[in-house]
Amino acid sequence: MHPRPTKSAHATPMNLDPKSGDRFDTSSGALATTAVRGFFQLPTCAGAPTGTPEAVPTGLASVVVDTTNNRLYIHNGTAWKYVALT
Repeated sequence: MHPRPTKSAHATPMNLDPKSGDRFDTSSGALATTAVRGFFQLPTCAGAPTGTPEAVPTGLASVVVDTTNNRLYIHNGTAWKYVALT
């Protein structure tokens, strides 16, 4: 398993590679609707991402949340595509 990100402003991204056996620990089951911990967290940016992610392993994709426009962006290997969040 890759190391968990730190709390610094420039945390190392956590990569999960299912081919190497990496998995999220879901042994505790579903989160309660009142949960305050245990959420999967994604990186954020203020606006649409424009950079091209580097060194992304085959079979994985880069993901970021645009907090300005309320969009979830996924890089498909060629371009950033988004889903609007409501």
